[in-house]
Amino acid sequence: MVAADNLLLMELKTVTRSFLKQNLSLSNCISVYHFAESYQFNELGEATRKFIHSHLMAVAQTEDF
Repeated sequence: MVAADNLLLMELKTVTRSFLKQNLSLSNCISVYHFAESYQFNELGEATRKFIHSHLMAVAQTEDF
């Protein structure tokens, strides 16, 4: 996704963002959130933030938390 962003490959970036959003899980949501925030992928960050909020009790018990 970073390479797609740097190379202005918007369709690849869109596909990657959709893949990450569709595959959010308790085990990867914290790392996906940090990734999205680090690279200012706001839409992905917002989707991940909503996932974390809706699953907060379970996320809080993960190792990444």
